[in-house]
Amino acid sequence: MGSLSSPSHRTQLIDPTFSSHFWTYIEERLYLQALTTLLSLLTPSSSPLRPLLLPSSHHLSLLATLAIHPSLTTRTSSAEKHDAAATALRVLRLVRERAGVSRAGFAGAFRFESMSATRLGTRRKGQPGAGGAGGLGRSGSTRSMGYSGKNGEKLVVDEEEGGDEEEDGDYKPPESIELAHSGSIWACAEDFWHVVGWVFNCSVRHQERWERWCPWLEFVCQVLEDDWRERTKGREDGPTIVVNGIMEEEEDIPEDALIVQYIRGAAGGSGKVRRIMRAIFADGESKSENEFNEVFRNELKGPKVEGDKVKKREVDVNIEADVYGDYLAADEGDESSDEQNPAPVSSTKRSLRRRGGRNGIQQQAINQEGADNNSNDEAAPGAGRISDQDDHLGSPTSLTLRIRLLSLLSGVSDLYPSVLGPWPELFTLFVEFIKPLPLPTFSTFVLPSTLSPHFPSRAHTFLCEYLLYRLLEDTSLASDDEPFTQEKLENWYLPWAAAGAGVVENAKVSLLVESLLRNCARERGLMWSELLRGAVEDGIDSRIEKVEENKGRKGNAAKGEDLEYAWAVLCESGERMRDLVGRHWRF
Repeated sequence: MGSLSSPSHRTQLIDPTFSSHFWTYIEERLYLQALTTLLSLLTPSSSPLRPLLLPSSHHLSLLATLAIHPSLTTRTSSAEKHDAAATALRVLRLVRERAGVSRAGFAGAFRFESMSATRLGTRRKGQPGAGGAGGLGRSGSTRSMGYSGKNGEKLVVDEEEGGDEEEDGDYKPPESIELAHSGSIWACAEDFWHVVGWVFNCSVRHQERWERWCPWLEFVCQVLEDDWRERTKGREDGPTIVVNGIMEEEEDIPEDALIVQYIRGAAGGSGKVRRIMRAIFADGESKSENEFNEVFRNELKGPKVEGDKVKKREVDVNIEADVYGDYLAADEGDESSDEQNPAPVSSTKRSLRRRGGRNGIQQQAINQEGADNNSNDEAAPGAGRISDQDDHLGSPTSLTLRIRLLSLLSGVSDLYPSVLGPWPELFTLFVEFIKPLPLPTFSTFVLPSTLSPHFPSRAHTFLCEYLLYRLLEDTSLASDDEPFTQEKLENWYLPWAAAGAGVVENAKVSLLVESLLRNCARERGLMWSELLRGAVEDGIDSRIEKVEENKGRKGNAAKGEDLEYAWAVLCESGERMRDLVGRHWRF
């Protein structure tokens, strides 16, 4: 969803006096009152001449913490605090919709403390946002950390050296507000990928926290996508040109783009890209939870249950007089009580989830694709059958978020290889993490129906080819130096079975060649020939025959795989390819 405001619409920071009142409310833990008042200021005016009022970067930073902090969500049973968390996220969404990501200053607000100032680059002329810990000026069009010289040159003040402290003081939160400083998500998390890894661990193992983290991460992904799109406008048509081994235009890297900041600021040293991949594919297992643990201290602690030990300051409450002192006394959401009330050890058992969720999302997406191809008789892989491994990486929403992050990394690598490495290196890592996934999850990562909304066709084709190099029985025929064409599809991919004899490996190969066939039909249009029809039939027969010939052999069945489901996927994928080729021939 794009911005609701005109790009030329004048913006203005909220009044400094209101900002001071806002921080007073927050200091007193009157979160809902502070947020509803802020929300009222952001309500669109009926007059087009009035400027858009925007919160400062300091306010945006705090809102991102309030929307997800345990003290306002899973650690309290207070409906008012739950409303405050929901309102914080609502304000963030409204700011993005009204002003857009760049003008609102999200790149400065969503900055982790671990990120060095030298990695951030400088903001562009006229662009608001100077840093989550930096100063903000009173002007609505600029922030105090960046100015334009008389001749249009950029004059940027180093944030660590300070800016206009007098103006900054109107917007900067008092030190006493822990959630705006040491208790914020920007201080508690090691980096963005620590948050990503923990959120995806929650999607598999800690459902109560996942329900809170999910909308937060969806919003941040939207911010990252909008920000990247705005900063790379006009550069969508291909990769960076390499001349004599030297990448051109590397000076144009948008260092102030949020996704670039998060990549540059990632922990892990020389292995940071691999750590980023581990975060995106976090599966809730002990190894993953050890690496990507809780963001907030005692995050999994639940609300105070009636009958628990009475806290010291609760003696001040007079129930008969209806004096509860909600925000004056420590309660179940008081972040200062963490050390006195450690979180219980979480269970290692996965929570129960509804089965068949992934089949549902694939069915919906493939039906839509079938409609685009004048066909409504397609079905999801293994439709009507439920695999025991449907929840390996969480719900369909969790998988979609993972795909969106992979797409962002792919886009950065495509345009600016020096930031993340060129496509061959990055996609080799993609393959390393996707190839061993259980078949239901694997299919979500490779089918055009679930990947196309987020992955460009060229990137999707590249991914499928790289996966096939690892899975096909004769990889000597294929070469990644050759561009993808129908001829390459017919000769190198369609007729072949998997290198392994198992039904799961051959089902994966079938899904990959089906995806390539669909991409070719959609992007280039299939040129019907006997060679194409024969390649499709040969591949279907060779994969089924290879599995049949080796059925029952020791080691042929992958450990824990659902073989009945895999057989259904293998056969149905073949039928869809026959239908696709036949449909193009008939019409």
